Amino acid sequence: MPGLPSQLGNLLSPRAYPHAVGNGEVLETARSWVLMAGEFAYLIGNPPAAGDPEFLGSRRRRCDDESRLGRRYAPELSPATVQIVARDGAAHVDGPGSPIDFAVRLRGYDPRQVLDRLLQVRAIEPHELAALGRDLAVIHAQAPAAAHGSAPWTDWTDVRSRFARTVGRALGDTPLPGLRSRLRDVGDALHERLGHAAPWIHSRREAGSVRECHGELLAEHVVRVGARFVAVNALREALQDRWTDVAAEIGSLTSDLTGRGRPLHAQELRDGYLAESGDYSLCRVLPLHEAGHCVARAGRLAALPHLQPDEAARHAECSRLLQGAMTVLQPPVPCVVLVCGAATPGARWLTRLVAGRLGGVRLEANEYGPVAPGRPQIAPAVEHVLAGGYTAVVDAGRSQRAQRAVLLARAREAGTRAYLVECRGRASALAGAHRAEPVRDDELAEIIRVDALDPQAPDSIARRIRR
Repeated sequence: MPGLPSQLGNLLSPRAYPHAVGNGEVLETARSWVLMAGEFAYLIGNPPAAGDPEFLGSRRRRCDDESRLGRRYAPELSPATVQIVARDGAAHVDGPGSPIDFAVRLRGYDPRQVLDRLLQVRAIEPHELAALGRDLAVIHAQAPAAAHGSAPWTDWTDVRSRFARTVGRALGDTPLPGLRSRLRDVGDALHERLGHAAPWIHSRREAGSVRECHGELLAEHVVRVGARFVAVNALREALQDRWTDVAAEIGSLTSDLTGRGRPLHAQELRDGYLAESGDYSLCRVLPLHEAGHCVARAGRLAALPHLQPDEAARHAECSRLLQGAMTVLQPPVPCVVLVCGAATPGARWLTRLVAGRLGGVRLEANEYGPVAPGRPQIAPAVEHVLAGGYTAVVDAGRSQRAQRAVLLARAREAGTRAYLVECRGRASALAGAHRAEPVRDDELAEIIRVDALDPQAPDSIARRIRR
């Protein structure tokens, strides 16, 4: 997006604000500018179409809507709509003058704490995003669900049409030679996967999974405030686009993180969300949304040469995005990995690291068993994970043989491999620990026995499963 339009240029001056402003900073995103101005930050949407008589009314509604949703996603920042006026031939925030625009005012935050910057300088560990995933699950649970027939994504036909438009726009926006055939391949794979997911798209809609969401959850729209990450800055033109399956919102951010070369961060975010929400059927549709976001970004990149003047580099980045889409749409055959047999901390440590090595979904069966009240049933959760193309890595540190048999049966029904990782440790380290029922050689899985405290164990397990 080009720089601030001339009529707003005075907003770069401290004199434009009704409060003290020191050294400000302008952040630019795909849809807006963020003006860091002292104790406040201001979100201003991209410029209006020339001569639009409805501009002020529509911009006010957009800012009011963003402020309302901002109070849900980032209450710490106290978002509110403010007026931008022309006074003495220059733009000012609030005060007397003729209205020329509106903005969303937030409490100021450190731009160095925006997630995309933290990722660039490697200042954030993957596990830190699990908390963001859990917070998003709580936000979604409190958001209103779409009434029947009142929002997009009402049924499979609507979803299919939206994905077809995404692919069609990307094809129309792609002047680069060699990418069109790859886009068509992705479109075909997307259509095929949509066919398999049709019943779940409908059932999730019926279950209330279509809710009012952020609208464009990307790393550049997430900022760390104190000990928490919060989401800011959507300002979408089409407000109805906020109504979507919550899987689309999670897929937007996980796809963005993976595209930035941070798949472990994406995995921790996803697993934190799943653990808090218990919504494991999300795994059945998440790859669709991740692939759709890859296609949309590839199309925008190909159409905007000013972002990347080197055609070879643009071609390589678009190819990488499309390959990412194919990877999530056509993943390797998943498997079930049960980690058990030692103290719970040992199994939990191994589960997290093995899941990271395999790109799997981490689940926990310890205290709950397959039918514990108040928790998702672990066996159906494993079934959802496998159907989405993900390997299920289960912390079964306190499991009993009968519990493991249920999960191993699900693996057989899904036609996939099953592994039992038995953690063994030195008696002094595991004294008094709650142990699982010992693994027996006749259990219907390939058995891998490791030292629970061996730092090489996660890599050796992953190599054996991949072979």
